[in-house]
Amino acid sequence: MHATSTDTRLCAAGDGCRDFDFVAKHSAFVGEACPLCPECLRTAARDIALLPHDYVDLEQQLPPSLGEWSDGQPRGSGEPPAPLRTHVEALQREIVHVTTTWAAELRSRTNLVELPTRGVRDGWALQRAVDTLAPRVRMLAQLPPTAVFPTSVEDTPQDVAGWEAVLQLAELHHRARTLILGRGRRRFWVPGECWESACAEAHREAMAAGTPSGGVAVAVRAVLRQG
Repeated sequence: MHATSTDTRLCAAGDGCRDFDFVAKHSAFVGEACPLCPECLRTAARDIALLPHDYVDLEQQLPPSLGEWSDGQPRGSGEPPAPLRTHVEALQREIVHVTTTWAAELRSRTNLVELPTRGVRDGWALQRAVDTLAPRVRMLAQLPPTAVFPTSVEDTPQDVAGWEAVLQLAELHHRARTLILGRGRRRFWVPGECWESACAEAHREAMAAGTPSGGVAVAVRAVLRQG
């Protein structure tokens, strides 16, 4: 997204902005209406829509029900117990908590019909919450700071803005993928100066000034010495 006369702020996602300007080294410009840029909203909506699939995939990381293997057959008494993976269950609970919390908040702020929650299983509650949030990510990003339990009901209530909730929900998807696939998200830019970029810039400046080829090489070597 390119800056226009009405773009006065930078995307609140900062270095994680999906439309990051790698030349100017800042996040995309946004207008006054929404703190996140369109590309961040688009990718967040996609990531949020995948959370129910993440939940199911995480379920596959858990050991079989007590006394049964995955094929439903009783487990022999001589078999060692499957290791507990409490971090997987914790992530599942966090996904359900965060999505249902913000779905309820969005529904209350936008006059959507309240949905019953008593007796609803986590998987169904998650799917309903995602059905509310994914198509309304921009509306969620525009919500003012709200006191919520950030990751579980055991947390201390904190004021969280809607755009922060959008990024938190998207990050839950990436955390689930990391746990399931065993790899993290790639970074395409690391904050700080890159000597290769500095050399290229010195080369362009010298060429633009009409410097002879020998002088261009001198300029590039000077950058290397500084690095």
